[in-house]
Amino acid sequence: MAVSRRAFLSSTFLAGFSLAEGAKLPLPFSSHGAFSARSFPFPPDRIISLEPAKWIWHRGVRTLPNSFFIFKYRLHLEKEAETCTGWIAAESRYKLYVNGNYVQFGPAPNDPRFSECDPLDAMKPFLKKGDNLIEVLVCYFGNGDGTLPVGKPGFLFKATIDGKEALSGDEWRVHYARCWKPGQYKRWFLRSLQEEYDARMRPAENSPSFDPLDWKKPLVLKASAAKPSVCNDFDDYQNEIYYTLSDAVFLKRSVPMLREETVKVKGNSRAFYHSMERSPRRMF
Repeated sequence: MAVSRRAFLSSTFLAGFSLAEGAKLPLPFSSHGAFSARSFPFPPDRIISLEPAKWIWHRGVRTLPNSFFIFKYRLHLEKEAETCTGWIAAESRYKLYVNGNYVQFGPAPNDPRFSECDPLDAMKPFLKKGDNLIEVLVCYFGNGDGTLPVGKPGFLFKATIDGKEALSGDEWRVHYARCWKPGQYKRWFLRSLQEEYDARMRPAENSPSFDPLDWKKPLVLKASAAKPSVCNDFDDYQNEIYYTLSDAVFLKRSVPMLREETVKVKGNSRAFYHSMERSPRRMF
């Protein structure tokens, strides 16, 4: 049966907003038929809870699209770490550092109703006896982009090192990283992140002796560590979605972490030059 263009666009528009089932504000159309965990049964060993860790975020009235935040936590170990396990989650992307050393980034794009968290096993080689500084850079894309349809701000961390737990909560500190200009060109389906970085404004402290007490305490969100960030109570001024359905679940990462290696350049085999008769600024 032929379907008109108008009918097709109308049906896809309604399907895109099916995520808003359970929204705080009533929608001008029916949202029945939304997918649920019952539609996508997950093996019990993939469903996970990071309790008693807490979802945390920066204390602010709102979060602009493309905002960057730095979360820090100091961990003291009585001896060299023998075991390290745990999980990390962030909305929308994160980079993890331990004692100034880059560890990993994530998460992989996933359905926000069934959000995934990443393992922390790779932290172990960077931990040492004494004070350790855990630093996590988090970028919040805002509502909607080409790979993440909807989300709400949040950061969650749970590591167990030789039986000692490091949990996200009010003992962490957070810094609004103004070295990235917040609110730059919101990501959308046909746009990527327009990144402008001013290294002069980046906090230089990255040693275990750094005491971030002058940074702000995070906002502890009212949300279960067994639920994805889209279920938390943060008031997003752009999209007031409160996805509270019981079928929303938190999952272990479904694809392996990327293996990153540093490859040294032996030398340039070729070099090319391009001459321009006009200033390149005229092209933009």
